[in-house]
Amino acid sequence: IRVAYHESHHRWLSLTRRWERLYSLPHLLINQLVGLPWYNPRREETIGETVQERVWNIQEGRYELVERPADVGAFCGVRKLSVLKSEEERAKGGKPWEDLPVPPL
Repeated sequence: IRVAYHESHHRWLSLTRRWERLYSLPHLLINQLVGLPWYNPRREETIGETVQERVWNIQEGRYELVERPADVGAFCGVRKLSVLKSEEERAKGGKPWEDLPVPPL
């Protein structure tokens, strides 16, 4: 996906598209270094089978096992908790978010 938020940036897209094939080798090396792709249990599901999923119950403050039919197009992210930092913390620099530990099982 290419996104240009300003017209002057859009003009550079035609130039960067010419070099995209060269990006694949550095991406492959970086992926190997950081261990991508990260494991995602949704990749092993077959459409129609019944699967168990751990779901966070807000009222009780704990995970619960829930059975559901595997389906196409459902949530396929990683189990990670990221929150935006306050304006004061963002002004200090660095990432505008912070990764928090996921609640224990």
